[in-house]
This record gives sequence, C-alpha cells and structure tokens, in this order.
Amino acid sequence: MSFNHHTVISAQKGAPSDWLKLEPVPVALDAAGILKDAPHPNAARLLIEFLTSEEGQRALQKADYLPAMTSVPAMKPGLRPEDGAFKATFFRPDETYDRIPRWLQVVNDLFKS
Repeated sequence: MSFNHHTVISAQKGAPSDWLKLEPVPVALDAAGILKDAPHPNAARLLIEFLTSEEGQRALQKADYLPAMTSVPAMKPGLRPEDGAFKATFFRPDETYDRIPRWLQVVNDLFKS
C-alpha cells in the first residue's frame, strides 16, 4: 500500500505539512513485475525477491516508504489503517489505470484557469 510518503518526509524535514485522514482514505496498491522481453529477467527476479523479503521491506522502511509486509512497521506509526484507526479503500493497479482518465477530467474541471 502506498500513502503519500513525500508529505511524511517533508514534515520530518520541518515543512509545515502533514496528511489528513479523510475517510475513506484512497490507497493505490503498488505492483512489481518483469517485462516479458526483459534483457536480464533473472536479475529482475532477484530484485523482486529482495523487495518482497523482510530485508527488502526493511530497506524500504528506512527510505520512508510504507512496507507492505505487516511484520515490518512504518517509520511513522499510524500510517496503516489497522494501527492508524481509519478506513481505507484499496484500488488495484488495473482499477487505478482504468480510472485515471476520469480523475484527470475531474481535476481539469475543478482547476481550469
């Protein structure tokens, strides 16, 4: 799951920013894959294996990303629905991709100059 980690990182660096829990919080799931014609598919497999391991999740945690593995806590407590006491709506990557045109239209309608 991915929250706007840039807001959290900016706040940690002293920026006057934080994220609001406007329920339900929309959450876009991240995905990793290997292209069918990848020039180095075995290297890609090793990277995905690392990223989905506890060691890889801890590396993402240290880089202020929200780990997907529940056994690896977030650097900032409360960023997950289960420990932050908020509801979330999870969007699969295909759902997100399918909805992008509509979301862009809404943004353009709201913020036309």
